[in-house]
Amino acid sequence: MKRTPESIVKIKVKKVLDEFGVWYYMPVPSPLGRAGIPDIMGILPWDGRALGIETKAPGKKNNATENQKRFIAEMNTAGGVAFVTDDAEEVRIKLNACKQEAQKNHHCG
Repeated sequence: MKRTPESIVKIKVKKVLDEFGVWYYMPVPSPLGRAGIPDIMGILPWDGRALGIETKAPGKKNNATENQKRFIAEMNTAGGVAFVTDDAEEVRIKLNACKQEAQKNHHCG
């Protein structure tokens, strides 16, 4: 099966999550699920907060749907960490920042 540009980003992001010890799963879209749920959901190991990552193909980071944008905003407002990315290195940078901030005061954004 041929890999899509977005699937390649997902593979790279999952490797970064593994490096950080993040527990994660990839929800299967369903009519019974929530609209806009990110491609990857997880738990940050250093503070237990929810993590949501919506992956896009390189150069398509700004193509999140309105439902995805709304879900990410709700998750961040509720105290989680959620964002859209098209680059695994961006995930590494964000996780490093979250980990450092959590070590200081148990919060990152």
